[in-house]
Amino acid sequence: MRNTSSLQEALAGVCAFIGSSFGCDCVHIFYYHSNELIHRHWGALKVKSKNEVRLFSIKENSLNFKDAPINTPVFISDLNRIAPRTELVELLQKEGNHSFALIPIVFASELVGWIECYDRRQAHVWRREEQTLLTVLSVRVPIILRERPQILEDLEQGIQETSGQEIEVPSPGEVYYEKLSEVQQEYKRLLEYGNFVLLRTNPDFAIIDVQGDTERILGLTASEMLNDADIWARILSTKTRLLFVQKIREVKKTSSELNDELKFIHVKTGQERWILFRGVPLFSSSKELIGWEAIALDITEKKQAEESLVQEKRRLQALYEVAHASQSTAEPEIIALRILRTLRHATHSPVGFVALLNSTTSLFELVAAEGFVEQEVY
Repeated sequence: MRNTSSLQEALAGVCAFIGSSFGCDCVHIFYYHSNELIHRHWGALKVKSKNEVRLFSIKENSLNFKDAPINTPVFISDLNRIAPRTELVELLQKEGNHSFALIPIVFASELVGWIECYDRRQAHVWRREEQTLLTVLSVRVPIILRERPQILEDLEQGIQETSGQEIEVPSPGEVYYEKLSEVQQEYKRLLEYGNFVLLRTNPDFAIIDVQGDTERILGLTASEMLNDADIWARILSTKTRLLFVQKIREVKKTSSELNDELKFIHVKTGQERWILFRGVPLFSSSKELIGWEAIALDITEKKQAEESLVQEKRRLQALYEVAHASQSTAEPEIIALRILRTLRHATHSPVGFVALLNSTTSLFELVAAEGFVEQEVY
């Protein structure tokens, strides 16, 4: 970095980007550079920030509140409903905050700073995709801060040497704002064109928020999925749905995650497909279930490849057993029975028989049968 003021301007650009992108009322960034802690903030409200006192510090590569390490990242959508009522929660609420987020900035396994986001006008629901994107941005920030300044210096110096006159180059804040915008667009493209859907449901598992290309993956638009009590009946068979409901009841009792592979029906094409479903139950401060956040990943191609591999394995096993049976005995009845068993196993057939044509009588003679009763065969 050319100097500290240039770094401060860059961090100001990062603050502005996060604040405007996520609709935060106030954003603070604390970043260590050459053992110096640099602080920048951005606020959408035209008021002086109440958070003049630094609440957090870094000690032994851990983020601390009053010398006590805290688990990060932290995303609190409503401070009024959070439990337990820790000292940090009480302090944040006392300062007039409704929502809060705390994200560490890590570079090469070293904690080099952190980001604080505050909402004072109203509570902000930190959706799962927002949490993911903000975490991704926090990882990219130190990388961008180390790469971009040198690019700016080289650009400025090169043009000046060529023209021999001063020129205007983008400010660090503008460059970092633009770079983070690129990261955000990359994430949005992944969400739009990727093979997964992000869901949020109410306690009854009706979908209240959905992100992703639902029409391509499920055959339904996002608006068709929202608050549709019969949505699961439309895409899951009765048997799959009953098993899924049973698993939901089990994880609700233990407050654990729901992980399952579900076969679903594409509404438009009628094609059977597979999704890997991972859901996290959301509870209020009174331990009451308020909904679920989940990701549904299309794994149809993976399942098809697995099934093809299993079928090919069965075919090879059948060929081997048939060849082995013909070598170990010369009795046609025994060979026929072994071949029949091998073919039933490879094809999952419940019944089967082998009949040979008698060249003298021109009649078929039954030499092996499995899965039938005698009356059915004759």
